Formats: sequence, C-alpha cells, structure tokens
Amino acid sequence: MWKVLTKRFLAQGDKVKGKFRILIADRNPYVRQFLRRELIAEGYQATVAKDGREVLSVINSSEAPDILILDLDTPYIFELSLLELLHEDHPDLPIIIQSWPAPELNHLKMPSGVAFLENKEDIELLKKTIKEVIEKKYPLRLLAAKLGGQSSSSA
Repeated sequence: MWKVLTKRFLAQGDKVKGKFRILIADRNPYVRQFLRRELIAEGYQATVAKDGREVLSVINSSEAPDILILDLDTPYIFELSLLELLHEDHPDLPIIIQSWPAPELNHLKMPSGVAFLENKEDIELLKKTIKEVIEKKYPLRLLAAKLGGQSSSSA
C-alpha cells in the first residue's frame, strides 16, 4: 500500500519530490529577506509578500504555498479580512502567525490550522513549528519526498 501511495505522490512531480513552498508575509523587508534566506538554507522554497494583496496573488497562483507565515502588521491584512478569506477559500492552508503579543489580538477568532508564535525573534522556534506543521499536515507527501530522494529512478 505504501508503495502505491508513494508512486502516486511522486507522479505529482516537483512539488512532491522537492521543496515545500512557504510564503512569508511581513511588512519589514529585512525580516522578509532574513526569513527567506533562513528557510532556503533549510531546503524550503520561500517566496515573500509585502502586503495582503501580494499574499492573495501568490496563494491564488500556480505557485501556491504549502504554508503561510504571516505577520499581522503586514499592510492590508485587516482591510482585506485576509484571515477570513483564507479560511473560506483555502481552508487547508496552514498559517503560522508571527506577531508581538498585543491585547487586541485576544479578540481575533483564529481559524483552525493556524499556529500563533508570539516571539518574532526566535528563528529556531519558527523552523521547529514549520517542521511540525509539515509532519502533521503533509505526512504522506513528506514520506514520498524522502523515498523519492533515495530512489527517484524506481518510480
């Protein structure tokens, strides 16, 4: 059974064999580029967005991410009701919200599949959270990618 599932996932091409796609949305260009560099070094494909409009554009493209890392201070997040839109249109998209603690965040209703990290300065915590999300959300894809990397000619 695992062999059949693995072949099915490997047949989906690069998205399975290769890197998980992560979209980083942050208002600060230095933070965006830092996170992008760090995640690429970890083997992920990382794309950046400077505002909620760019987030929607990337998510609705053929290069849609597997995970969204979102700073709630990113422009147009609340104006576009981005979290609600994403929850309605992309309910399976895992979102990791990175934000400084703020009392106004307590009233936000977070959709399921959203992780909240309060400390924006802990890159290791973010990397750990990404790995946990991938293991939980994409276990078969992760297995297929690992097996595909070991014997991609046998598929």
